[in-house]
Amino acid sequence: MALEIVWTTRAQTGFARIIEYLETHFSEKEVRQFVRQSNDFFELLRSGLSLAARNLDHNAESFQLS
Repeated sequence: MALEIVWTTRAQTGFARIIEYLETHFSEKEVRQFVRQSNDFFELLRSGLSLAARNLDHNAESFQLS
């Protein structure tokens, strides 16, 4: 079972500000690459932490990014 990533308002705002900065200072290709790699990382967190939680016999179903 994959864990759910819960984004706080602060995390959403921070990520949006990072994207805005990148859009101002880098090419569209680089921004797309950053977003793609970020999404890949979040997917790894979802699946990897799920496995770790099972191995530790925890009953976690979500975690929060702040």
